[in-house]
Amino acid sequence: MNKLSNCLKKIQFFIFIFILILSGCSKPKQLSSQNESNLADTGCPEEPKLKLDKKNIEDISLTNQTVNKSNRVSSNKAIGYTFQAEAGQKLSYQTDEDICIWVYDPNNQLVNRTKLPETGKYVIQVAAPKGSKTFDLEMSLETFTSNAASTPPISNTNESNNSTSQTASRQFDLTKEQALEIVAGWYRAKPKIFGYPFDESLVAQYTTGQMYYEKLEKDGGGSVGWLRSNGCYYTYDFSNIDNVWLFSTSGTRPLLKIKVSEKLQLHGPSSAGCGNRPQYYQKNVNYWFEKDNGVWKIYYYEIQ
Repeated sequence: MNKLSNCLKKIQFFIFIFILILSGCSKPKQLSSQNESNLADTGCPEEPKLKLDKKNIEDISLTNQTVNKSNRVSSNKAIGYTFQAEAGQKLSYQTDEDICIWVYDPNNQLVNRTKLPETGKYVIQVAAPKGSKTFDLEMSLETFTSNAASTPPISNTNESNNSTSQTASRQFDLTKEQALEIVAGWYRAKPKIFGYPFDESLVAQYTTGQMYYEKLEKDGGGSVGWLRSNGCYYTYDFSNIDNVWLFSTSGTRPLLKIKVSEKLQLHGPSSAGCGNRPQYYQKNVNYWFEKDNGVWKIYYYEIQ
């Protein structure tokens, strides 16, 4: 009986050794969503392999709002979203783990940080590393205040500072009411400027300097020229000035800071990134003014 028992124990021992040999004596693997051996196969490359088709690009506004988008992408089809941003703003987005995201700056260079490097139009490209996948993407821009838009001191207990402020104020004969009427006129004119008949004379009536350049001259035609050449145009349901936060003449140019709400829609061929649904947003905008042949006009603006 003892011999039989010893024999069974030896058989069990050899079976155990045989199992270890088959398994390679390896430690059990820890469970993970993606192990190191297949990261190269399923991970997102540093640069997208697909060229983004214009017909798959949608223009969106991230000004003071969070935008949610859903669509279907694959390893053979990418989706893009374009948006306007200011230098220094921070882009935030959230999506599924198995979705790839790339961000391009206005110079078509990849952006690898959340703080955006310059003012202009950015592109978010969305794709799947393999197969086909429906995604949900949430995007937003963090507002900021640049040095140029910081609120200038209006008063100071120091007499010399008061004197300087009063001297600067006397250099400008523009009143708060006049500045507000110029900006209100600009908003009333926008449907004719950025829609048919693309009235460039209205741009000249209300703007000068940097703003005139961006609307009519930049890149051979400005934003108005781009709309006309691509067969796109805007319509506006309303443009309301909701509040006046500040009017100051203590800087190098008079400054009006307001809160605006707008509802607008971009029409045109989807191949040009137009043909979008109506969009509503609220924003704070700074307007600086400068005289052009004795007439006060908008010199520059900045969205906050």
